[in-house]
Amino acid sequence: MRKTRIQRLDGKKVDVVLHLGNVFVCSHGLCCGKAERGYGPDLRELHQMEWHRRKLGKTVYLTQSGCLGLCALGNTVLLIFQGHPLWFHSFNTVEQVSALYDYIEAMVIAKQCLPVPDTLRDSVLEKGLEKGALRDMTSLVAPLEEPSGSKICACE
Repeated sequence: MRKTRIQRLDGKKVDVVLHLGNVFVCSHGLCCGKAERGYGPDLRELHQMEWHRRKLGKTVYLTQSGCLGLCALGNTVLLIFQGHPLWFHSFNTVEQVSALYDYIEAMVIAKQCLPVPDTLRDSVLEKGLEKGALRDMTSLVAPLEEPSGSKICACE
């Protein structure tokens, strides 16, 4: 784990631990985790359990957040790894959560961003976005063929 000395605005110098990444899970909003309202189930405990089980606390921070602003696509998850954001939508199954932490664990071991695994590709938010509308790690997702024949590509 790497510490960096930073001077605060009040002049005091402090050591700050810089994590490799952060996972933001929408869990306190008005839709995500609200199955009774027609959204995906509440998977907060599963995220917490996977994060603890894999001992990711020293490298990837888990934030159970309020609304991430993509309610129509709930449950949503934002993974920021080495400064690169990657959004996931419709994140509603135990299998997706497990696959996410498998992916994060592999990147921690490699200490770099890795291609999004097949098990998560359908959940990556990239379809329908204008070029340049979202800066993310979707360039790591191999282009997929849509039924129309057009490719799903990263926004850059």
